[in-house]
Amino acid sequence: MALGEFNLFRIKSKQQRIKEEEEYALWAFPYGESQKEKLSELIKEFLPKISKQIGLASFLTCKELYDKSLESSETDETSGANEESRSDETSGTNEASGTDISSGTHEEAIKKFFVIAKKYNQLVRTNETPIYLALVLADREIDENCEYPPADEIRTHIQELNDIQKAGKKGLF
Repeated sequence: MALGEFNLFRIKSKQQRIKEEEEYALWAFPYGESQKEKLSELIKEFLPKISKQIGLASFLTCKELYDKSLESSETDETSGANEESRSDETSGTNEASGTDISSGTHEEAIKKFFVIAKKYNQLVRTNETPIYLALVLADREIDENCEYPPADEIRTHIQELNDIQKAGKKGLF
């Protein structure tokens, strides 16, 4: 069940509930328990006072918000395809690649993420959103080996995301 989706009168069979839980688990942690444990360790490293359950719940909230922001940014970019093809001035391309937060689609998605995340400040503290978003971006880059980037690299992304978040607070986007 996605954020904000709650239908008291929708009755599901046990098989349907199990299927949805399996689909969610595959979306949340496509590489299984190994991914979940390594991610939990990273969360603990950056947010040592946060419990494992709260950390994972906050991470998944941010993952879903970022996915929605990315989908929205890609839709916006696709709808502008009839106009002249524009390229991102910083990378020279209009394709999003990896965790390069200077690429057009990712940059727009990140800005939208921070705007949307304000509504969920009861679930994820505002000062923690750049940390969780950096982990979401790192998580998107792993493969079945579940090798996350080094903590210093993630810290660099956190600082970049902090700067973007501050720009949003100042009304620059």
